[in-house]
Amino acid sequence: MELSLPSPAPYTLLVNTGTFQPGKAITVTISGPEYRGVLLEARTDGSTNALGSWQHPAPDTKFLQCTGNPQGAITHANTNLKGESTAYSWMPPDSTSPVYFMATVAQQCAVFWVNVRSAALKRGKPESLGLATEGNAGMAKEKPVLLLGICFLMILVLA
Repeated sequence: MELSLPSPAPYTLLVNTGTFQPGKAITVTISGPEYRGVLLEARTDGSTNALGSWQHPAPDTKFLQCTGNPQGAITHANTNLKGESTAYSWMPPDSTSPVYFMATVAQQCAVFWVNVRSAALKRGKPESLGLATEGNAGMAKEKPVLLLGICFLMILVLA
């Protein structure tokens, strides 16, 4: 029997953002050749607990309870081929630690890759009204000029 060295995974975990906020869904896409099996979860460094909860499993996939979390992971529901670019929706928990996604992806029963990992996401700052406030401040600065212009026109009309 000849052993072969593991090859790099042909799969990539892509996320639609570089930050996360509790309650704001993140899209995680498994990109690569079609596959038959998957185990996908979110984690933080130093922990094996599944974080957050997955929403609306893609066709031929289902939730898997991990570490007491009923929607802590996504796994395959059957061995039907899954698409070359399958998207999953994940809802972040209220955490301050960086989060990453990790998957085991199986092309066939004996051909699979473990520890396929995404880039880490940092906790983002809540959206603020900063732009609207700055816009209003700009308008407030322009109003005296506008008022002066209207007064000047009124003087010309009345004169």
